[in-house]
Amino acid sequence: LASLAAVVAKCKEHAGPDVVGTALERARQDAQERAVFCALANVRKAVESNAADDAELERALRPRRWFPPLRATLATLAELRGAVDDGVFDDLARHAVTACVRAVAAAKERLSKLGAAPLDAQLFLVAHLLVLREKVAPLGVRFGAVPVKTLDWSGAKHAVAKLRHAPPKAPPKTFAAPSAAPTRGVFAAVARGLFGARATGALYDLATEGMPTVDETAVDARRELEDALRGGCARVVALAHRQLAGPLLESLRACRAALPSGVAPGEASPAQLQACKRQPFAQPAALGATLRSAVDDGRAAARELRAKCDDFLEHDATRRALLKPARAKAAQTLEAFGAMCDALLPADLRAELEDDVAAYAEVVAEPVVAGAAAEGD
Repeated sequence: LASLAAVVAKCKEHAGPDVVGTALERARQDAQERAVFCALANVRKAVESNAADDAELERALRPRRWFPPLRATLATLAELRGAVDDGVFDDLARHAVTACVRAVAAAKERLSKLGAAPLDAQLFLVAHLLVLREKVAPLGVRFGAVPVKTLDWSGAKHAVAKLRHAPPKAPPKTFAAPSAAPTRGVFAAVARGLFGARATGALYDLATEGMPTVDETAVDARRELEDALRGGCARVVALAHRQLAGPLLESLRACRAALPSGVAPGEASPAQLQACKRQPFAQPAALGATLRSAVDDGRAAARELRAKCDDFLEHDATRRALLKPARAKAAQTLEAFGAMCDALLPADLRAELEDDVAAYAEVVAEPVVAGAAAEGD
C-alpha cells in the first residue's frame, strides 16, 4: 500500500499535457485503483472481519493498548491521505470509519461475554472511539450521508419453500399471464427474459420472487461515530453513578416499592407512610447503616474510578467530562435519600444522621479526577 501511494504521488507530481504526462496520468489512475483496492482489503481483513482474537481483546484492555482494527484503520488512512484524489479518499474514509466504529462496538460486546467488568468494557469503547475521532479529524475528511446498496434476500426463503412443497403436475398446454407479475429489479427482469413473461409455476416463482432486491440506505459515518460515543459516555456516567451511590439507590428503590406508584415519601398519606415505616429498610438503624455504607463505598468507588479513568483515558478534560455528571447524580441521590429520611424519621433521629450526610456530601463533592480542583472543577 505504501509503495502504491508513493507511485500515485510521483505520477501526480510530474503529470502534464504532453505524451509522457498523459502516460503518467494513466499510471497514476491505475496505481490509485490498486491502492484503493489494497486499502479496502486491509480494512475488510482487520476491521470488518473483527480479526482480533480473545487474547488480543484482553490485551487491548490494558492501559494505552489500541485495538488492532483501530490501528489498521488509522494506518490505512494515513498511507492514502494526499496520495489519492480527495473524493476517493473521502469515500474510503467513510467506509473505514463506519466499519471501525462497528468493530469496536462488537469488541465491547465480546469483552462483556469474556467476563470484563461493565465499566471496563464501556471505557474501552469510549477510549477507542475518542482516539478514532481525534486522529481522523486532522485528515479533513468530508463526511456526510452517503447511499449504501445491499442485497435483500428475504424473498428467497419463501420462494424456496414454495418450490419444495409444490405438488407435481403436468405441464399446462397453455400459459396464462399471472395476475400480478412480481417485480424485483434487474434480477427478476433477467429471469423473465429467460422464462418468458407469461411463464408460471414454482420454478418461475423461485427465479423471480427468490431473486434479491437492491436496498439503498444512507450511512453517515460521522453521525454513527458520534452516536456510539455519546451512548458509551452515557453508560459510563450511569455505571459510575451506581458505584458512587449504590447503597442509597437500593434504599430508595425499596421505598418506591413500598409506596403506591408515583407517590414520593413527602407526598404520601399518613397511612401509606406508616406501612412504609414497617419495612426493614426504613428502620432508623437500617437507614443509618445505609448512609455509613454509602460513605465507605463512595470513597472506594472514587479511588477506583480515578484509577480506571487514568488507565483508559488520556486527557484530564475527558475524565472530568465523564465523571462530573456522575458526581452530580450522586449528589441528587443524596438529596432524595435525605427527603426520604425526613418523611420516615422523627426529627431527633433524623438529626443523628447529619454527620454521615455531610461525610457523603464531601465524598461526592471531591474531584474524582486528580488535578481537577486546580483547574476550577
